[in-house]
Amino acid sequence: MIGSSRQLVLLLVIAVLLPALPAQTKNQVAWWRGTWEEALEEARQRNVPLVIAVIQEGEEANDRLVEGLFVDKKFVVAVNEVVPVICCREDHGVIKIERGAGQIEVCKRFGGTTCARHQDHEVEMFRQFFQDDEVKTPQLMFCRPNLQLIDRIVDVEPTAAYLKVLEGARKKLGPGLTREMFEASREMLTRGRNHLRAREYRQALDAVAELAAVGGPAAPVKRAEEIMKSIDDALNKRLEEAYRLADQERLLEALVLLDDLMAEFDGTPPEQKARAAFDRLRKTKAGKNAARDLARDKKLRPDLAKAGEFEQKGEWLKARDLYRRVVERGEGLPVGLKAKARLDYFAADPDISKLIRQAEGQ
Repeated sequence: MIGSSRQLVLLLVIAVLLPALPAQTKNQVAWWRGTWEEALEEARQRNVPLVIAVIQEGEEANDRLVEGLFVDKKFVVAVNEVVPVICCREDHGVIKIERGAGQIEVCKRFGGTTCARHQDHEVEMFRQFFQDDEVKTPQLMFCRPNLQLIDRIVDVEPTAAYLKVLEGARKKLGPGLTREMFEASREMLTRGRNHLRAREYRQALDAVAELAAVGGPAAPVKRAEEIMKSIDDALNKRLEEAYRLADQERLLEALVLLDDLMAEFDGTPPEQKARAAFDRLRKTKAGKNAARDLARDKKLRPDLAKAGEFEQKGEWLKARDLYRRVVERGEGLPVGLKAKARLDYFAADPDISKLIRQAEGQ
């Protein structure tokens, strides 16, 4: 329980920190602005590498890395898709940059984070990697979220070398989430869960399908996959109900259920499952007859809907006459039964009956 509580606190802290991340220019690395431990947690949640940059001031190679690699467009784009952490003991002073409706302070030299943060990160970096060893700078370490070292580059190499190592590190971890997708995932999962609770399965699917398609062990992806499984379970129950109706020789009801499923999940994998069941049931002679009845039923549905519109407007005579036509043409069909139910309601309500008689007398 202690571990679970600690993890929950970390996730809540990350949720607060992410919106506060500075707006980066296209040529600026979004150095991690939170604590060392929070950086590890985000990398774990997203299933992406940590790129830990170690910089020492007053040394030519370090300056070349900061002024070259750290503003290289290709490197910036690539490293901003993982969790970049800058480590340096110097205090460079701060500048203020626009963030939303206000401003935030960032390090003059590196941007993104503050001097206090990159100084704290330098202490943690030494503790984790160089307690008994001399650290050579400049150095970039490419690590798993648990700080297991995947690879490192010491001194200054061409940009392509860093990109190759970073790509290799990402491949070792498998699919992961970009920062943008990670931030968006909270809203996606919330919508997915809300629609699922309301049994709005297509809306739930639309909310989380993109996130689930990422694959891999990232925590938000796993939660999206759980929602997808719940949707699939609900779909399978409705398919089982269709087959149960068919076994009871209620084929029209079965096909109506499957047709509704196909319409609800149009263009998605669940539609394909429902269509396969529909095609299977209509292969028999009874199934073909039921399919023809379904086609008739669907043809009359616009009239049923129009009658409902007349009813909502209080045009009772028009509604009654159209309901009657649906009953006449849809005898034995679901649409006809629905129209009959409305006519029975009209007949049982003395006020509606009176209004209809008045309309007939005009």
